[in-house]
Amino acid sequence: MIDAHVHVHDSTFDGDRDLVVERARSAGVESLITIGTDLSESRRSVACAERYPAVWASVGVHPHIFNEIENEEAAAVAVGELRDICRSSERVVAIGECGLDYFSHDTGGIVTEKQKGVQRAGFLAQVELAREFSLPIIVHTRPSSGSMDAYEDMYALLQSSFIGNQDRLSVILHCYMGDAEVTERFLGLSFITFSFAGNITYKARVGSDIQAVLGMIPLDRMIAETDCPYLAPMPHRGKRNEPAFVILVARHIAEMKKVPYTSLEEQLRGNIRELFPKIRNS
Repeated sequence: MIDAHVHVHDSTFDGDRDLVVERARSAGVESLITIGTDLSESRRSVACAERYPAVWASVGVHPHIFNEIENEEAAAVAVGELRDICRSSERVVAIGECGLDYFSHDTGGIVTEKQKGVQRAGFLAQVELAREFSLPIIVHTRPSSGSMDAYEDMYALLQSSFIGNQDRLSVILHCYMGDAEVTERFLGLSFITFSFAGNITYKARVGSDIQAVLGMIPLDRMIAETDCPYLAPMPHRGKRNEPAFVILVARHIAEMKKVPYTSLEEQLRGNIRELFPKIRNS
């Protein structure tokens, strides 16, 4: 098994990182991809990947960072600094997480249209960086409460940015929670893979169609992740998540898809190896 999205470089793991990686390996998790969310974190993700043979790095700037950036030109400058981080190590296997996040953590607050515009500029600058380095893109998409707005905007950006291009870049929709309608649209873009995290094991909200969504997506277009230390799957919800628990996410997918776990695990591992050639060839 391969955990497609972790944050094991996070300070939450400073006291026992060696043990966390060892537990993952003992559980049958052969590789992890640790994900940067800003320039400092991206450097730490690379350092972590350089330390552990089982760990690989992705470098990126999270959309929330762009909420504090003044304009689209400044967003492009911030992304430009990722270039040197990409060049610093052969352990970098992807760009991200990057994307769109319209959810406001401030009570009664909103993400403004100007902030959304800067987020879009920052994301598209990272798409160009992925093209430059021929790396897949790990995409964070979180809509405003009760909406699919960020998913709808992401679909429009991906369609306009990739259709007609010959670069063959891959896009991973991290921690995917789109509804059936938007999922059907994303399925029409052949370069997209859907990544599922521990929150799919939680009791579904009223009106959720996550089971239908999982049924719509073919096995060759999905992967599993933990997003640790966040979103621990059941029965560990509320505790610190870690890469060993990706097995629980995969088992839940197997149950919902009604396929044997061994077949699913082999398919998911193969999907990740196809998406990340450096991991496949290691």
